[in-house]
Amino acid sequence: MRQIAFTLFLSLLAYSASAQSETLRDQQKVLAGKIGEVEDSKSTYTQEWAYNEEVPYRVKLTVTETDKKRGKSETTEYRFNLADLDENLVREETSRDLKSITAGVGGKQNMVEIFEDGEQQNYDDEVSIFVSDSQAA
Repeated sequence: MRQIAFTLFLSLLAYSASAQSETLRDQQKVLAGKIGEVEDSKSTYTQEWAYNEEVPYRVKLTVTETDKKRGKSETTEYRFNLADLDENLVREETSRDLKSITAGVGGKQNMVEIFEDGEQQNYDDEVSIFVSDSQAA
């Protein structure tokens, strides 16, 4: 999945903000189908990739983290423009038993909107998608 996600990220980044082709929409649909539920030792992460058909370069990634012991959930929503992401800043990361693919904004500008449980937080300069293992990444 890493190769697929990496390739899709690079493909999506290649489009400018004015490119509203069917190809971009098709790639968005493929990527949305590849993103799903990931577990580590303490939590389950449910992810959803969404976009508007009229403006497919504007993306909303919703990640719901559910604590396995307490059952408590926290939802984080990331809103960003694909044109803001820099293909040179796409990398694979590992933190304990959780792996992710992270894409950064060019120039380290804070252009990723973040909402936690519906409340707007500070903007960030990157967004991450969790993956199940290195082979899938």
